[in-house]
Amino acid sequence: MTIHELKTPIWVETPFGTGKCICWIDYNIDTNTVWKVILKEDGKVINFKDTEIRVIPNLMNDEKIIIPGNWKNAITINKK
Repeated sequence: MTIHELKTPIWVETPFGTGKCICWIDYNIDTNTVWKVILKEDGKVINFKDTEIRVIPNLMNDEKIIIPGNWKNAITINKK
């Protein structure tokens, strides 16, 4: 298992809204990487698989990523 703490958080879009990733955990080759995200709206810390989030581009670097509008519909997460 590898835990990587990010020196500069990465802003991501999650099924629960925008948040910043503070670290990721790689358990092994058979398990998806887990991203630990602090949600902007309420400060909750939630773990997401790498297939459940999208990185928000840094517009200051003129980066552009087109995220399909329906990407959250393909994810099954218990939102309780």
